Amino acid sequence: MFTTIILRKHLTDSKYSNHVKVILFMLVWISTVNAIPSSNTGPFKNHKGVVVNVLTYAPDSATAIENITQSLKAYFLQVELIDDLEVFQDHQSSQTKNLHKLAIKSKKNFTTEFDIFYTYDE
Repeated sequence: MFTTIILRKHLTDSKYSNHVKVILFMLVWISTVNAIPSSNTGPFKNHKGVVVNVLTYAPDSATAIENITQSLKAYFLQVELIDDLEVFQDHQSSQTKNLHKLAIKSKKNFTTEFDIFYTYDE
């Protein structure tokens, strides 16, 4: 017989015995992110910065911010501002179809997904 515990953060504790099954409660988070090039390499090296909608699968906002920050490094970008970080609401009609698709992909693959990168030079 197992007892199910739903938690919102990672457990590294060994205090749970074999009789406890731990389920990590994860959510899809969405935010608009402003990022700047971190070096003179990468696809955005000739721009002052980018703005992009980001969706990430995480148990809490702190982990979501960490996921976003780490994922942007693959594009040689560093976070300047994470704006309006919130749990993605599947039923909101104001969200575009593409954001819904990215949310599904993020949840299915445990990934951080980016919408279109918009560059700016001023």
